Amino acid sequence: MKHPTFRGLLRLAAFLLGLALIVAFANTFCIKTDIYAALTMAEVKTRSDIEVAFVGSSIVRDHFNAEMISKEIGKTCFALGIPCGMLQGNIASTRELYRKNSPEWTILVIEPFTVDSAREGIEGQYDLLPFLSSPFEQLRYYYSVAKEDGWYVDRAFMFRDYAVDSFGEFMETVGMHLRPFQTYEKIRPTLDPRMTYMGSGYSRCDTDERATEMVRQQIIREYTGYVYDLLPQTREMLLEYRDLVAQKGSKLLVFIYPNMTAHNLAIPGFLDYADALTRFCGENDMPCVNFSYAKPELYPRETDQYYFDLYHMVGEGADIFSASFCKFFKAYLAGEDTSDWFYADRWAYFSSVSFITNCWIQTYLPDGEWNGAWEQSRQAVAAASETYITHAKNADVALVTHYNTQKVPKQTCEPNQRDDDNDKGSDNKIN
Repeated sequence: MKHPTFRGLLRLAAFLLGLALIVAFANTFCIKTDIYAALTMAEVKTRSDIEVAFVGSSIVRDHFNAEMISKEIGKTCFALGIPCGMLQGNIASTRELYRKNSPEWTILVIEPFTVDSAREGIEGQYDLLPFLSSPFEQLRYYYSVAKEDGWYVDRAFMFRDYAVDSFGEFMETVGMHLRPFQTYEKIRPTLDPRMTYMGSGYSRCDTDERATEMVRQQIIREYTGYVYDLLPQTREMLLEYRDLVAQKGSKLLVFIYPNMTAHNLAIPGFLDYADALTRFCGENDMPCVNFSYAKPELYPRETDQYYFDLYHMVGEGADIFSASFCKFFKAYLAGEDTSDWFYADRWAYFSSVSFITNCWIQTYLPDGEWNGAWEQSRQAVAAASETYITHAKNADVALVTHYNTQKVPKQTCEPNQRDDDNDKGSDNKIN
């Protein structure tokens, strides 16, 4: 006769296993699939010919025209971009890439939003987790993201936030897992006509909307006491990524994406993170290039006019950027000195800026949300913020700022701002 305690443990184990299977099924088939992330992951799983891989967030997916770059540099390229993906997602997607591919180059594409937090937004998890090949990799990725914020339950029951609304959506999700490209062609007439999956991970966007028609407001919540530097967890993950690439025998290049000119001027700490990353890479044998400091002869400033929101360009802008990258990378591969194509520091860059396609109006709201974890004076913040209001004549505006006329001390030209939850998926990108 079996001991009742042992029988009870068996029942508990069976219940937990059943629950895990149900949750895994729900997180895979009962959520609204990101169509383009699904296509990207499906394609990378079937490829074994990738020689140059660009790894990153939606910046990679939307701006690196992989087929165009392949033809220009003579190497087969792939844009492995997962929307809202941070370093945890970069590591997990790169492991997936390495299952069948041994790229000569792995190019980790980072923007300051990638490293201003050690947290991965749940949006990134939703885009990536269902498409990792093995349960072990899914568990490893889940643990890496949950341990940073403690959201073990929310991240385990991801389908609660992204559940399908109908049986039709459920069938589409199943189709995107079992027959992704056939399903895409079938449902394509119902999708946003502005977006098209072009293959090799690249999604092209065509729209008449432009960021020049927007004026955004950013709130200064914290002004003093914060150092814009890489977090310890971020440093650990960067080293983990370096070692992962080295173990595969691939060559690593850390690429800092330039974004809009307005980001460099209006987002507090934007350039600080890029500079901190450049220093860290230099200290740890990680080749790094900061395209934020690219001169117009390498990366034309006219690309700002192609942004349809504050972070993504339409296809014509992506082509211009991709051509600029090719010009740089071919010279880099040839061992040429590319330093003349970049400004030496932020002050040289600032002095070159005379036109900004968009702006942020920075204000302080005394009745707004306040992060009590930082001991700061509301009065001091309110007084300081009064001196950093950017005035705009209209939405499509040329601004002459103090960056262009004088070398202002760091604490003056770059007021600090820190979002309370420090989560890329929510406040760090202004909505």
